[in-house]
Amino acid sequence: MSGYPSSSSVIRTIGRREVCEVNGRKFSRRFGTQEWTELAYDQASSQAPALPSRPVNIVHSASFLNIYHLAVLTEQQEMVVKQIAEQELPPRAANRQSVKENCQGWTVRVISNLVRLRIVPAAKLQMARSMLQPV
Repeated sequence: MSGYPSSSSVIRTIGRREVCEVNGRKFSRRFGTQEWTELAYDQASSQAPALPSRPVNIVHSASFLNIYHLAVLTEQQEMVVKQIAEQELPPRAANRQSVKENCQGWTVRVISNLVRLRIVPAAKLQMARSMLQPV
């Protein structure tokens, strides 16, 4: 793969990303992964990279190690899902000892409302409940 980073490329770590330059082309990858993505830069700015130079299917990206499709939504259903999620209060606690719920519990509450509205099948709610981790 000429033009792509190799084992001899100089790699810098910035936060949780690794970046390098090969023949004037800049590449980035999430720390600990193998696949490099070529970066495109905004011509008007010399700041951080904008977007990958090729389309990225986020479902297949390293960020989504586990993804679960709950339903296929119409545009109207998408608006309802957004409204339900925005209305459902996230978990809160004054301190670590008073924590009663984590974000997974919030997710189950949202899915439960979507099941009630028949947007998501009940089996998906049971699946989500089975994956809850203790608080």
